[in-house]
Amino acid sequence: MKVLLAIVVFLITALIFHSAILTQYAKFFTINNYTKGADAILILGGCADTRAKKSIELFRDGYADKILITHPASLEFDYKDIMVSDFGNLKNILKYENVEFEVVESINDGAKSTYDEARDLLRYIETNKLKRVIIVTDNFHTRRALLAFNKIIDSDSLQIEIAGAPNDVYDVTNWWKTERGLSAYISEFFKYILYLISNDNIKNIKAT
Repeated sequence: MKVLLAIVVFLITALIFHSAILTQYAKFFTINNYTKGADAILILGGCADTRAKKSIELFRDGYADKILITHPASLEFDYKDIMVSDFGNLKNILKYENVEFEVVESINDGAKSTYDEARDLLRYIETNKLKRVIIVTDNFHTRRALLAFNKIIDSDSLQIEIAGAPNDVYDVTNWWKTERGLSAYISEFFKYILYLISNDNIKNIKAT
C-alpha cells in the first residue's frame, strides 16, 4: 500500500510540475555567453535559416565585424541536383542580406561533426589572427558545441563564446509539445553524454 501511495504521489507531482521540470531540463543545454568585441562570428553547419538570422543580428549589432561559416561534408541523397543544401542556403541568405562572409575550409572533405568544425577552426587560426570568436548554433546545441570546441582549442589560443539561435516552432518552455522539439532535446541528451565522455576517440564521432 505504501509503495502504491508513493507511486500515486509521484505521478501527481509529475503532472503538476512537469512543465517546470521539462523547462529546466532544456535550459541545461542552452548557453549564451557572447559579448561585443569578438573578432569573428562562426556559424556552424545545419539549420541555415535560424543560425543565419541570429548571426546577422549579432553582426549588425556590433558583436563582431566578420562572419565565418564552416564547410560541411557533401551528402549523397536523391534529387541532390535540384535540392539546395543547408550550406548552399546559408550562403544564399548571407548574400541576400549583403553580408560578406568567409568559408573556413575543411581539413578533410567537409566537416562531419562538431568536433570536425572545431578542428577546422583550429587550423584556420594558425594563419588568421583571432583572439575571440562567437559560435552560433541552435539553442539546444550550444552546450555540446562549446564543450567540443573547448576540447579541441585551448583557451590560450582562442577564447570561444557561444550564441543560441531560436526558432519559431519550439523553445525551452514548450519543446515537448512538438515532434521537432522532442527529437532535438531527447537526442541531445545522449549526444551530450557521448561528447562529455569522449577523449581519445573523438576523431571517430561523426554525428552532428
